[in-house]
Amino acid sequence: MVFEPTVRVMKYFPSSYGQTSLIFSARGFVYAVNPEFNQANIQVGAVHAFTPKTNVHLRYFTVPNQLLGRSEEHRSGAHQLQDERVTSHLGMIRLDHRLSEHFEVQLFGRAGICRYNESFQQRDTLLWTVGPHLVWYLTHHTRMVFGYHYERGLAEGRQQLEFEDDISYVHHFAAVSFETRLMEHLNLELDFPYERNNFTSGIPEDERFGGHENIFQRNGRLFYQLTDRTTLPLTIQRANRRLNINQTHDHNTNVSAGIIYRF
Repeated sequence: MVFEPTVRVMKYFPSSYGQTSLIFSARGFVYAVNPEFNQANIQVGAVHAFTPKTNVHLRYFTVPNQLLGRSEEHRSGAHQLQDERVTSHLGMIRLDHRLSEHFEVQLFGRAGICRYNESFQQRDTLLWTVGPHLVWYLTHHTRMVFGYHYERGLAEGRQQLEFEDDISYVHHFAAVSFETRLMEHLNLELDFPYERNNFTSGIPEDERFGGHENIFQRNGRLFYQLTDRTTLPLTIQRANRRLNINQTHDHNTNVSAGIIYRF
């Protein structure tokens, strides 16, 4: 069981150039059984609406000192299991433009760096992502979103051949989502993401050499508007992961429920 407290603060600034919204959020993940995995992330962003049809989103996202688990380190040559931790810094920009009554296009891009603890420094990774989204408004209360992202990650290990540990990758992400109002106070969201990760290590002795993984997800969310300020969300997530390196096939099911209160 994981508790996820979140605080989100927004402030609006209208001007002659349009309306700007400043956004700050902090989110925690508190594990009931494995507290060593407790973590937090912080986001700072802004949305500026140039016109009712065009706006731009800017966001900075960081996750400090996140524990990924215990992994085999390569730097000492002893190949011992040690805690693997990473600190991530990401910047994102998205441009939204309403093409017509029924269609909107979104252009997405981000770049960042992931820095690992000393035992895994060869995994420090620079990454960048680009991709388009298409939003289709079927009715006033129903829409579909189609998205694709291409991401490239370049790790220090690609230049440090002696460690045989290059986590560089090419990532393909595609998703389709459906959002609708079922009743006056009940909204439904369904989305189906697919991820393909191709590891690009050129070191034959690296266990990732020639490796790839496929991840299929199905997510369903219900939002019940209890009052003008209170929403009750319920989420069910199912994921399947296939990794060809050791022929693993993992299944994961998550169920979450909570409360959102707006001040």
